[in-house]
Amino acid sequence: MGGRSEDHTRHKVLFVTSGIVTTGGIQRYCRELTAALDEVCTVESIDISRSGFTRILDMLRVVASIVLSRPRLVIFGHLNLAILGVVAKVVGIKYVVLVYGREVWGNPSRSNAVAIRLASEVWTISEFTRSQLRTRYPDAKRTKIIGAAVDERWFCVEHKRPTKFRVLSVARLDDLEEKGIALCIDAVSQLPVEVELEYVVVGGGAAKVDLDDAIASLALGRIMALGPVGDAALAEEYAKASVLLLATPVRRGSQPTGEGLGLVVLEAAAAGVPAIVSRAGGLVETVSDGSTGVIVEPNDTKGIVTALTRLVNSPELVDEMGANAKRRCAELFSQRTFSRRVGEVTRELLDGRRET
Repeated sequence: MGGRSEDHTRHKVLFVTSGIVTTGGIQRYCRELTAALDEVCTVESIDISRSGFTRILDMLRVVASIVLSRPRLVIFGHLNLAILGVVAKVVGIKYVVLVYGREVWGNPSRSNAVAIRLASEVWTISEFTRSQLRTRYPDAKRTKIIGAAVDERWFCVEHKRPTKFRVLSVARLDDLEEKGIALCIDAVSQLPVEVELEYVVVGGGAAKVDLDDAIASLALGRIMALGPVGDAALAEEYAKASVLLLATPVRRGSQPTGEGLGLVVLEAAAAGVPAIVSRAGGLVETVSDGSTGVIVEPNDTKGIVTALTRLVNSPELVDEMGANAKRRCAELFSQRTFSRRVGEVTRELLDGRRET
């Protein structure tokens, strides 16, 4: 990734995060962003992940750091934290808001609208998220797409063709509809018995019990729920997978769902696994249709069945798509590419005049 830039090492950046030490896509993303920022500036991180009185104390720490330490730039790692940017604005310090996905296309709040309007810039994970941001928050005039990075360890996974075609879904199981798992189960259950495959779902959450019940009621013997696993076990699942399946729908309003990008698709691609994804949200930015995987229409059970049947019967195509996916991921979503992009946008802000 190269050494640190000498031009901005004296410039201090305050990065305000939420639960960065926990698991989850946003948390992993913030860790990758911290590593990228560390190459061009000195980063101080304050994590606001607790509730009640301790959360208030954390927020006061952020205010104190802005007012007393006077960082050159403040980056808020989640839209729900960004109202604290008003403090930075008042004292003439630039601030950036990071946005990912469904927090943008949910019902807009007044505090979020204020935070976005006053921000020096809003950084988005994908073109889809930026388009939704501009629709829901028309005052978001200064936006930049910084993309995402895949941890280098996923590129080191040694992929092997499994003896039986293996379909993998990786998702947090808060609701089977939310991540499209119910749709995927329905599609797999409709496959003829002569289409030999196994479907593995990795992830934990409140709906894990519902998933177990659904699998038991179908009694197919080809669907398995592994629950949550660590990184080493997840790497093993990527190594054994033939294809990743992710069909998250996009829903707007008070209970939004959808993928701002789809980091698990990129992790699988880095490991050499092609993907079948829905044409919904940022998922379309993770797959080159026909080259690194297959894009099906939203809520299209038949489309998933057709795609799976085709790939089961075309092992050479699966291998080709997997190799293409790995190559595309290295070109567009490596840590080096991400660090270069983050460095560019950060330097532009650091080199500009202070806020007025």
